[in-house]
Amino acid sequence: MSNLALTIGKELFDAAEQDELDLPVLPEVALKIRETAGDRDVSVQKLAKVISVDAGLSAQIIRIANSPMFRAARPIEDLMAAISRMGVVYAANLATGFAMKHMFQATSEMIDRKLRDIWSHATDVAAVAGVLASSFTDLAPDQATLGGLTHSIGALPILSWAENHDDLI
Repeated sequence: MSNLALTIGKELFDAAEQDELDLPVLPEVALKIRETAGDRDVSVQKLAKVISVDAGLSAQIIRIANSPMFRAARPIEDLMAAISRMGVVYAANLATGFAMKHMFQATSEMIDRKLRDIWSHATDVAAVAGVLASSFTDLAPDQATLGGLTHSIGALPILSWAENHDDLI
């Protein structure tokens, strides 16, 4: 291993030991979605109210509800119908995934490129995990998908740290 790699590794290790590496926090809307979806008595209306706070997120949910995976005879035009078609749990996990995507952005071009690579890999793993869960296990496919999206979350604090240490990178 090169001296630079050893130096960066030591710096990261020291930062972790001194509790200077922070895991990113999910955006507020994602936390509210998770909290709402965790309620056993959650209704389509409750979840739609939480998701509708973010117009972009609402549009993405509606777009997915109109995709070939969920498409029915008539197109979906409102968020409540989209959530009804997908199911509350699936819609909540999907919305959380979309909200997570915003965590994978950086100011440095090099770090941004790496984050995009990690996000692309995470979505591939999520898709495969969802299919495998539905075909071969009792695990809910949406839970496996969410697990796939978050499997490499540990890269975020490291890349965030790297973005603030241009001198080493």
